[in-house]
Amino acid sequence: MMDPFECFDDDDDDDDDVIDCNNDLGDNDSNSKTTSTCVVRDDLCGVLAFHAGTEAALLQYVQSKMIPPPPPPAAAAAAAKLSTTCSSHLPEQQQQLPQQQLMMSTIRQAKTLLYHVDDFCLSRHWMMHIGTEKGTSLRPFLLDCFDTYQQKQQQQNIDGNKVSRPFQMLELGTYCGYSAIFLVKTLLEECLQRQQQQAGSDKDTGMTTTTVFRLTTVDVVEQHVKIAREMIRLAGVESYIDLVLLTQEDDDGDHNESNNNHISLSSHPSVKDHYEFVFLDHDKSLYLSDLQALERTHRIRRGTYVAADNVIFAQIDEYRQYLQRLASHQVVTTRLEE
Repeated sequence: MMDPFECFDDDDDDDDDVIDCNNDLGDNDSNSKTTSTCVVRDDLCGVLAFHAGTEAALLQYVQSKMIPPPPPPAAAAAAAKLSTTCSSHLPEQQQQLPQQQLMMSTIRQAKTLLYHVDDFCLSRHWMMHIGTEKGTSLRPFLLDCFDTYQQKQQQQNIDGNKVSRPFQMLELGTYCGYSAIFLVKTLLEECLQRQQQQAGSDKDTGMTTTTVFRLTTVDVVEQHVKIAREMIRLAGVESYIDLVLLTQEDDDGDHNESNNNHISLSSHPSVKDHYEFVFLDHDKSLYLSDLQALERTHRIRRGTYVAADNVIFAQIDEYRQYLQRLASHQVVTTRLEE
């Protein structure tokens, strides 16, 4: 087997292509075919190439490129008052601007990290992240779910049933943390935009100082979880994410007996009662059984949005047929994006 590091540049300390986190990167989600390096990816490291050590090489590369930006003084003061799970408890109007500065700094840092991951994958070694092109499709689906949830929250507040429950997301298949960072960055961008609109309007949009959300992301490979934890930290979004390593010890038997590889979520303490948004990007043979387990345990309910990656490419016919049957009974609405 070839050494995967042979196709990587020996000098990852060259700062010629480092992006300063204080510069405007533009929209990372639209620059899917650009790269800041002139390194040509070896054919042996192209699409669907897998080599041991690639994930570790990615982390080393990103660590060499990231320059953590110093937080603005006002934002740092506001950060000290932030709860990691409930930022709506900030002081009122006088704290809005510092919090927006903090959010902008976090968005910029996350965007920079995703840029460097894309750069690595385009110029050095292909990896199975969602990438910017799939992210372009995933983004509006997530935001539609988020907007629907916000409208329900507002209506409940109008009806006198005030609810403070966070918008909950679940990802199965953390890998190196790319999609987890992308999901959080997307919602931070949306929250920032809504805050800015609210600040310039007398209309009550139903938004608190910051819309609260939470992501639980799950993987079964310990090395992937270790790498993802560091990537999430480098992106500055660790306060929004519960990273879970599932093992066979977490299995409570809530699965089909024919599927001995299934590891149930329901017994893990980090798993919430139910989720508004679910992203499936793990073992393709488990898509259907895990979806059904989430249904049985009521962790997905009426109104939950579910996105599943690679259902066409991986020919996950049973999963697609199951959803088509549900759609025929008007239980769900479903669509494919190629």
